[in-house]
Amino acid sequence: MLVFNVASQHFSIISGVYAPAQPYQKDAFWSHLKNLNRVIDKPWCLIGDFNVLECPTDKVGGPLVGQSRVTRLPSFLHFCRAVSLPVQGRTFTWKKRIHEHLIYEKLDRAIGRHDWCCQYPDSCVTAGPFTCSDHSYVLLDTNPALLSKRKTVFRYQPHWSYYTDVQRIVRKTWMDRSYGTPMFRLTRNCAVLSLNLKPGAG
Repeated sequence: MLVFNVASQHFSIISGVYAPAQPYQKDAFWSHLKNLNRVIDKPWCLIGDFNVLECPTDKVGGPLVGQSRVTRLPSFLHFCRAVSLPVQGRTFTWKKRIHEHLIYEKLDRAIGRHDWCCQYPDSCVTAGPFTCSDHSYVLLDTNPALLSKRKTVFRYQPHWSYYTDVQRIVRKTWMDRSYGTPMFRLTRNCAVLSLNLKPGAG
């Protein structure tokens, strides 16, 4: 979908994604997205159900994550110089009980190519509640500051370092793959960290 931002007078492209769940269809699908990357010449964002994981921590419950489930998305992000946009609130967007195991996974997300992230540096995603579907919706927001008149400033408190959960969140945020210039990676990591440390996140 071609989008025109009236305020900035810039065009961009947003692609809705519903990736195949069957393994034999996945390689062709990701090859198609890589081919699209070569021809799309405007800032590009993809949003939807990608049916793969970016890293093992994108799943909780059930069997361990196989390597094939965490290779396609990171490869695509590296190829396109793109990142998964930061998530506000709920991390997991899919849940199902399989063989007595309740499994949660992050299958739905928004991905911004480097040119999109430069045009919309504050972009983030909010995951909605689970209702009649085993998926929750994801809502893309290019300017969260407009939703509130007062935007609070995030400040890391020194005593948080004594909490194991905070140590885990900081370690995971800094070890997650990200691409772009060093300053872009630093800014993104700080933004993701501030979201993940807010009450109710995760």
